[in-house]
Amino acid sequence: MVNNRVATRMGMILVACMLMVLGSVCIVGCSGGSNNSSAPAESSAASNSASAVAEESSAAEEPEVEAAPTLGSTIEFDGLEIAFGKEYRTTTIDNQFSDYAGETIIEVPIALTNNSGETKGLNMFYIKVFGPKGTELDNVTAYFQDSDVSWAGEMRNGASMETAFHFPYEGDGTYYIALDKFNEKLEVEIPIQL
Repeated sequence: MVNNRVATRMGMILVACMLMVLGSVCIVGCSGGSNNSSAPAESSAASNSASAVAEESSAAEEPEVEAAPTLGSTIEFDGLEIAFGKEYRTTTIDNQFSDYAGETIIEVPIALTNNSGETKGLNMFYIKVFGPKGTELDNVTAYFQDSDVSWAGEMRNGASMETAFHFPYEGDGTYYIALDKFNEKLEVEIPIQL
């Protein structure tokens, strides 16, 4: 995508330069040498006009920046439709042997629909969660096997289910749920303020 933008902009710059050169040649050649005092002014006007055309077409082709998916968004990933709830919830891990026993855990509810044309679910190995510090968070999904998407299993084509993402709370800020299937990557921003 970046290479296409660069190539498009380079092409527009090249066209603008060619218009300036052609405008200068035409003005100097058309004047016939009889009135050389007007040539620089006309050449300047032609180059200003070519620059304005290049700037206008550059601005016209600048793509709109899409807002990152977040709470309330619906995304498509690996043939699955993932509709994020508008609000997150908090819960805790009730297991005395866990490092996170009694700690706050964020739960982001989702509605998952299989539109892939085959039986499938969201592969747990495609999911990573990053905290507001930018580092990957520990996986706590094993403590939520009855409600976490990683343990939700597969669905037949067209089936839907309610499930959730779970991750440890490490302070207020923006968390990122990253879905990565090697050839398909998506990132969802989850702003958390407790």
